[in-house]
Amino acid sequence: MSSSPTPRNRKERRTASRGNQTSTSNQNDMDIPLRKPDYTSKPETKTLFQIAEERQELLRQGKPFPKSLSSSNSAPNSGDGPELDLISPLAEAILYTFTLTVLHLTLDALVNQQFKQKVDWGAIIPRTLLIAPLLFVLIYSLHTETALKVPLAREAVFFATAVVGGCYMIHVVNEEGYYAVMRRAPPVGTLWVWSVIEMHVGTAVGSLGVVGGWVWWMGLAMW
Repeated sequence: MSSSPTPRNRKERRTASRGNQTSTSNQNDMDIPLRKPDYTSKPETKTLFQIAEERQELLRQGKPFPKSLSSSNSAPNSGDGPELDLISPLAEAILYTFTLTVLHLTLDALVNQQFKQKVDWGAIIPRTLLIAPLLFVLIYSLHTETALKVPLAREAVFFATAVVGGCYMIHVVNEEGYYAVMRRAPPVGTLWVWSVIEMHVGTAVGSLGVVGGWVWWMGLAMW
């Protein structure tokens, strides 16, 4: 026979039930081994802090993220589709094209205002729409994986474009008539701005220094 008395009413049954649950919980707690984690062991893969530090270092150097820095703990590609980068060359080209097209439209309108000409949107918009596909092809060709594999050549193209475009634009503004300025300044200025944006900071400053030196040597005015 059991040594515990039989509950005679509802209150005693509840008390007995709570006692049984407490003893079972204590028994389960005693089964769990209590020990401190091993803080001295090194993780088998890179931690999130290490990955973040490496990517910050690449950002400071102005380099894109290599695929080797992808977290090894991330799920592998299921094979249902290609591995996606943060932003594809096509998306970059579309974004740059839209932004530079708006810049070209703005420069075209400002040049007309500078010479006190009526802003003819019926002529400005077709010119802008004509240059948009040309910008897209040029931008996309320099953002493909093949172009990114030769960063020095890519940087040289941007440097040459910035120097030639900057010098030519300042020459046109100083030496040509207002009609030539209205037609040539917007597209050349757009290419100049884009080239400077695409370059690393040091190269961009160097290109501006070359343009400034040429302007000083030729005795031209920048404004």
